[in-house]
Amino acid sequence: MTDFTHALDTAALPNLDAVLQVRQSEATHGRAIDLRVMDGIDLRLLPHRGLDIGSAWFAGKPLAWVSQVGETGPLLELDEMAWALAFGGGLLTTCGLRNVETTVTVTAESL
Repeated sequence: MTDFTHALDTAALPNLDAVLQVRQSEATHGRAIDLRVMDGIDLRLLPHRGLDIGSAWFAGKPLAWVSQVGETGPLLELDEMAWALAFGGGLLTTCGLRNVETTVTVTAESL
């Protein structure tokens, strides 16, 4: 049994904030959700990028690569180099819901 499980079972934790903290914040790039887990991982979720995981830390060590650009807001136009110039990195990158279009059937001949 972990210390965490024991603390919950014995009601030694009067508030779950002692174990898990969830905070929303507004930033220049949009909304962010910061998660902190006791003796665990710290994550920054980016709802405007399809719940991508931006910065991530474990035991004080960064897990994610973050570019010089940092976190950016959603792109309003998708011209040729806009994505590359705005890419901030992160632990998980799906680039938001704009990367998902309608279904497409690909045949061997089209390749």
